[in-house]
Amino acid sequence: MDLTSKTAPAIDVHSHYIPPAYRKWLTDAGLLLTDIFALPPWDMQQHIEDMDRMNIGAAVLSVSSPDINWGDASKARSLARDANEVAAEAVEAYPDRFGFYATLPMPDVDASLEEIAYAFDVLHADGVKFFSNSNGVYLGDPRIEPVFAELGRRNAVVTVHPVKPKSVPDNVLVGVPYPLFEFQFDTTRAVANMIYNGTLKRNPGIKFVCPHMGALFPLLGGRMEGIAKLMVHFNMAPEGFVPPDVKGELGSLYYDGAGGFNLPVQIPALKGIGSPSRMLCGSDYPFTPAVVGKQMLDDLRHTDLLTEEEKVGVLRKNALDLFPRFS
Repeated sequence: MDLTSKTAPAIDVHSHYIPPAYRKWLTDAGLLLTDIFALPPWDMQQHIEDMDRMNIGAAVLSVSSPDINWGDASKARSLARDANEVAAEAVEAYPDRFGFYATLPMPDVDASLEEIAYAFDVLHADGVKFFSNSNGVYLGDPRIEPVFAELGRRNAVVTVHPVKPKSVPDNVLVGVPYPLFEFQFDTTRAVANMIYNGTLKRNPGIKFVCPHMGALFPLLGGRMEGIAKLMVHFNMAPEGFVPPDVKGELGSLYYDGAGGFNLPVQIPALKGIGSPSRMLCGSDYPFTPAVVGKQMLDDLRHTDLLTEEEKVGVLRKNALDLFPRFS
């Protein structure tokens, strides 16, 4: 296939589905409006039709905010299993169009390891999706290291999706949906915690995707590295602390394009921390409606901030490094 940026069918690595049991549980628990935004409807057939409208060839599905774990470990296990089986059914129905990131009942390590085995070995998941924090336990926490070790052993593709932080200041941006502001901070908090605690460095087999155009890292990455060196300079660091190679670690990540509302600002900023060969396409459907998603994809297809080869890479070819079965 002779692909151009105008015609290439995109591979959408940031696309969502809402399992019925998950929606019902959120409704019954009074959590449906946790993020202030309501959950949109989702229908598998409608998703395929909207993918065709947006010229998306394949989409990797994942469960979005507001998380499955609110303190009931048993319920989290049940919701994770159901979500993964619903996703696997979608892949079975449309094997060339859908893939999925498995949901884990974090921070329950034993149950998450069990679900990893089931998701990969039985359901043939394409990767794993973490929430930025699971009932207040953030990625990079030493307590969940065995989960990352197993994913590293499997050379898994791993992504993160932000959720509302466990604690949000009172009387700040009252009534503003959390995706507008807090989500970017919670993604940054979670990934920074992994970098500072060495989670990804210890588990180099993991191929990690950072969402939403790199969150705040295009602005804060250099500051993180500089402050870490100052900690050592002023003898403020814990014993044995080695300043992390923030620039190197950020350069090793992949970045999806969900939330690409301002490409003239976002693309140059993202190129400051990662190569265009590590940038991926993401629609955030159905939380971003198809009509908006199509416009964002069209903006990407027509931007002059990337070369023609780079745009085809972002739209499709880079994702094949992670998901070769869509080739």
